[in-house]
Amino acid sequence: MAKPSGFYTGSLTTAVWLFCWLLFIQGGTGVLRASNTQYKANIDSLLEAMDHNAAKALPIIIKTGEGLYLKGNYEGALVYLSQALQLSNQTNNLPQKLSLLTMLGQVSYSVSDYKQALEYYHQALEAAKNTGKTVTEAQIYSGLSDAYLALGDYNQAYDYQLKALQIRESTNDEIGVAKSYYGLGSVFFEQQHFEQALHYYQSSLGTWKQLNDAPWILTTLTAIGTTYGSMGQSEKALSYDLEALHLANKRNDVTQLPYILHSVGNDYSDLGMYDKALEHFMQALEIEKQAGDLQFEASTLESIGTVYVKGGNYEIALTYLKKALDLAVQIGAKSDIAKINRSIADAYFKLGDTQHAYQYLLQHTVLKDSLLTGEMIDKMQNLQNSYEIEKREKELALLTTQNKVKQLSLYGTMAGAIMLLFLLWQAYGRYKTETKAKELLAEKNAEIEIQNKKLAESNSDMEQFAYVASHDLKEPLRMISSYSSLLNKRYRQVFDETGMEFLHYIADAATRMDNLLTGLLDYSRVNRKFQEYKMVNLDDVVKVVTNNLQSRIRQTDARIYVGKMPVIKTNYTQMVQLFQNLIGNALKFNKTSFVEVIVDCQLQNGEFVFSVKDNGIGINDEDKERIFQVFQRLHTNAEYEGTGIGLSITKKIVERYGGKIWVESAPGQGSTFFFTLPNAITEKTVAEETPELQPAVAPV
Repeated sequence: MAKPSGFYTGSLTTAVWLFCWLLFIQGGTGVLRASNTQYKANIDSLLEAMDHNAAKALPIIIKTGEGLYLKGNYEGALVYLSQALQLSNQTNNLPQKLSLLTMLGQVSYSVSDYKQALEYYHQALEAAKNTGKTVTEAQIYSGLSDAYLALGDYNQAYDYQLKALQIRESTNDEIGVAKSYYGLGSVFFEQQHFEQALHYYQSSLGTWKQLNDAPWILTTLTAIGTTYGSMGQSEKALSYDLEALHLANKRNDVTQLPYILHSVGNDYSDLGMYDKALEHFMQALEIEKQAGDLQFEASTLESIGTVYVKGGNYEIALTYLKKALDLAVQIGAKSDIAKINRSIADAYFKLGDTQHAYQYLLQHTVLKDSLLTGEMIDKMQNLQNSYEIEKREKELALLTTQNKVKQLSLYGTMAGAIMLLFLLWQAYGRYKTETKAKELLAEKNAEIEIQNKKLAESNSDMEQFAYVASHDLKEPLRMISSYSSLLNKRYRQVFDETGMEFLHYIADAATRMDNLLTGLLDYSRVNRKFQEYKMVNLDDVVKVVTNNLQSRIRQTDARIYVGKMPVIKTNYTQMVQLFQNLIGNALKFNKTSFVEVIVDCQLQNGEFVFSVKDNGIGINDEDKERIFQVFQRLHTNAEYEGTGIGLSITKKIVERYGGKIWVESAPGQGSTFFFTLPNAITEKTVAEETPELQPAVAPV
């Protein structure tokens, strides 16, 4: 270790440097690591030996803190550097304070104290702006991005990493650009935009290989392997991770080793090699426990629990998963909390404990939806567009300046050559712009595809949640109905009129709740796979529906007119649901003395357009979209009974067949519901099996 010049000399110098060197060795070995109390006592002793001269003590304290950090003793580093920051206020050395704040941000991040890291980085950012150090400013932006990413704030993480990249590109900082590419890859990875994550990771890896930077090569290889694993390409992921593991063992790199072991474990887990997966996870956990990275420890515990779930050891799995959840909650890592909640829900579901499964699935769904809203996606896209526009404007300004210089130097004698160069430049610029536009379009399409997949996953989560919730709630509801019925039969003579009224309320509420849960179950089942599809005559379907509704038809003295219906390829049960919901509503929401419903179908431009028309109460314009939303009702239960789910199910069935549904109505003038079912129509439907359609004139 080199001695700083100009501070102090003599025997006291030698003694102090020997003292600090021993502290450095002690803090970094991991065997004789001191406690925080001992570190503070050592600092006090050093200050006393220096006559409390902050200017003389600071370099030694900072060097010791840096040494502890490099050795992986983050807690010790935090003590020394925090003390150094306090002392730096006495020296009024702004660059030194900036350096300390940046280092403290890094150390706080390393011990998973992300909120404290953000506080240090924001203070450092203010100091950097005052000193005008743009390189340090880029480093701080990158650190802020990492901390926000760990806390699940993807929008802020993306914003700050873009700012870091802009500075690094403007200063031709090749290493910094590679680091920002890696950071952007991590932001996209956390949002499951894996193609874009790979693009940035591969760009980063190319730079590290050119520079022969082994630690960063290890880090990036592992990131690429993890990304391929998340994409389901487990064998490709394993090849990258084993390459990283070989390099880490060759270099005896203990710092990177646990992360690489974790990635290899994930690969083996995906390949069904659970014993090997557990072996690598346990090694990673053992090594990293000494470093104190709580987020990584939580992630590894979650991975171990997931392997035990796959192997059928659910009780053991839950032990590890709940430890992981406690750590994730402790450090506030939202993304990890959401993921672990889903894993716990899966474990309980496979144990048959649907009540706990439902609770954890609900927490997962709520938190996951809050992490990435449509508004956040729009903000990130706007940031990306702003960055691209600003970058192009700089490129255009540079090209324009160069062009002016050429014009001035070649003006007159080479006018023709200038014109030719100008034309070529225009053609090249147009080609470059078109190429870039195509690339951006391809990226946008890829992003849309990923968002569609995420939306499908979210819908699947919600359907599973609705199914579990409604199915489990029916059992206690049956108990309420049964016992209220027993009370009515056995003890009705005991109750007075008020008591019987209360009992009626209980039974009525239980009946309505049962109807609501039945509707919720029906709603969750609409998109379930493996349903039977066959040629269905909709004339027969409408007859079945009118038979089902005979009681209400007689009660309202209704007339139902049905036109000729086609034969289509569909699911019979869903068609009964579809027509029964629409015809039933036409009968229910009607106060006229002469109830009339017309069910019809017309062939328009090769497409069947179905309609159900009534002469009922009608619908306001502002409610025409709302009625198709689940649990949305326009009237109280006292006015018209119902659950608010029927039209939601109808819309979902129509959309399952690629169709759309809409309503034309006015208050007091009845309603006409139109819908199409294009995916249920075949050439055979139109050409062979459907007779010529006729208007609906004959009553059923």
